[in-house]
Amino acid sequence: MPSVTIGSGSRVLTLSADQGASRPDELVVDLRAETLSASARIYALEFGDLAAYFDDLVVDWRGWTGARVWRSLEGDLEISAKHQRHVLLRVFLRGDRYRSDWGATATLELDPGEQLSEVAREVRVLVVGPIPMP
Repeated sequence: MPSVTIGSGSRVLTLSADQGASRPDELVVDLRAETLSASARIYALEFGDLAAYFDDLVVDWRGWTGARVWRSLEGDLEISAKHQRHVLLRVFLRGDRYRSDWGATATLELDPGEQLSEVAREVRVLVVGPIPMP
């Protein structure tokens, strides 16, 4: 199962897609932070907007004002990015709202340079497919 790991150390968000899906319509999301461990499946028609979200953060890697938010179709995954010398990603993950009522939140820290760029590349490949070479 191809995946992307965002963050480092004991605070990570992992996004995974089915092996055969070139443009997945579901992702398995794992959020880990110290003693917190949460996992859920999120669904969408496609996740191109998630790739665009990370691409936009890379374009403005030197900084921006306020929070930039990406929310999944049903609101079960929300990522809010603030730039404070580092990129702070506040991640909110919740269980299936029809079968459970749990929610988990953690803040991850990324370097705004190469680390953020690598995350954006990996997310794009995971949800949109390989980037064609010229």
